[in-house]
Amino acid sequence: MLGFVSEYLPKTGALGLSLMGGAGMFSTALIIPIMGKWFDDAKSKAVASGIEVAKAEGIAGSDTFLKVAIMPAILVVVFIIIYFVRKNKIESKAQ
Repeated sequence: MLGFVSEYLPKTGALGLSLMGGAGMFSTALIIPIMGKWFDDAKSKAVASGIEVAKAEGIAGSDTFLKVAIMPAILVVVFIIIYFVRKNKIESKAQ
């Protein structure tokens, strides 16, 4: 996103880059406690089912990773959409 702001919104300068970086840091601060709750819930569920703690942590980590891995996949789709929208705007201006 910083590259996008730098390339396509150069007039925003350092302010635009710092706002985008701040938004990324803020979103990270919001999601980390949620990820921790996913891990704790999965671990509690595994321990309650009779699995030993070490294995429960591995299961919880795997479960949490699968949930977290969805986020970059969503971003890939969003960036592909942005790419084609930008490409169409450039092609329509050239005509």
